[in-house]
Amino acid sequence: MGKRLRTIILRLIGVMLVASWVAAGLLAVGAYQVLARTQPGCPDLQAYTPAEYPIPGQDVTAPYMMPDYETVTFPSRGTGIDLSAFYIPAADDPAAAPAVIIVHGVAACKNSPNVLLPAGMLHRHGFNALVLDLRDHGASGVEDSYHAAATEEYLDVLGAWDWLVHEVGIAPDRIGLFGYSMGGAAVILAAAEEPQVAAIWTDSAFADVEMIIDGLVESAPGLAWLKPLSLAYGRWVVGDDLLVNKPVEAVARLDKRPLFMVHGDADPLVGVEHAYALLEAYPAAELWVTSGSSHVESIYDNFDAYERRLVAFFERYLQHAADKPVFQKEGDS
Repeated sequence: MGKRLRTIILRLIGVMLVASWVAAGLLAVGAYQVLARTQPGCPDLQAYTPAEYPIPGQDVTAPYMMPDYETVTFPSRGTGIDLSAFYIPAADDPAAAPAVIIVHGVAACKNSPNVLLPAGMLHRHGFNALVLDLRDHGASGVEDSYHAAATEEYLDVLGAWDWLVHEVGIAPDRIGLFGYSMGGAAVILAAAEEPQVAAIWTDSAFADVEMIIDGLVESAPGLAWLKPLSLAYGRWVVGDDLLVNKPVEAVARLDKRPLFMVHGDADPLVGVEHAYALLEAYPAAELWVTSGSSHVESIYDNFDAYERRLVAFFERYLQHAADKPVFQKEGDS
């Protein structure tokens, strides 16, 4: 083989290697975009407010509407990112009522009907509600248009908690947290960080985002090599390490505080094994596995039971008025 031909072949090999690495990098970026990209502004849900939103499967919806609300802003704890939220004060004596912060999941926002519904359930039983837009979602500040799998968003939950304590004047032992999906992971991390958080409710929360990623890899084993490349892109380019500060590790720091977890056994996105992993890590938690429910659908599939359990849990642990009985619904079990 002549020297010139050998040089040409080596250059072609080099070009092919570079091209393959570029292609791999583009695929890794694309995979990370699918996994973590958000849609700030929540344009498809802006028509919904606490005063008017749909409740599938329910003929009577008026008791869950909240016409007297205000949109408030405050900073995330320690970051300065401006956050937006709906604040719905209790109808009777808001200063004396407990409060619950409601937190959405990925690609949702404070306008999402399934986020407004638990606020409505609690509000009609005398609670203040604060429905939060996490960073890079809804009307809150845009950091990078990627979520960080709750590893940063928990600071937004703490910003909401700080606002209720320092601006509204609600005592810490009368403030609870509610979170769906990634919001559930965020409220666990927030409570682990802030020892004064009084009580936590999660629905479809993940224990460890790596379990979700590994499940995706198992469904497409030929693309397993994308996992480390995609996570490296997130870590070094976006600046988010999705694998730090895992809820399944943080939950032990709740230190016997009340945690109630709801999870559907037909959840295709965050399998029920996440709930069992959290329960194993924190045996003090209560777990309600709902039969046949998909991701964040338990509240619709078990409407009456969900309301009863939700209200009773926070009435019990947020030091509700002594003369107000724990909510019970006739015929509910």
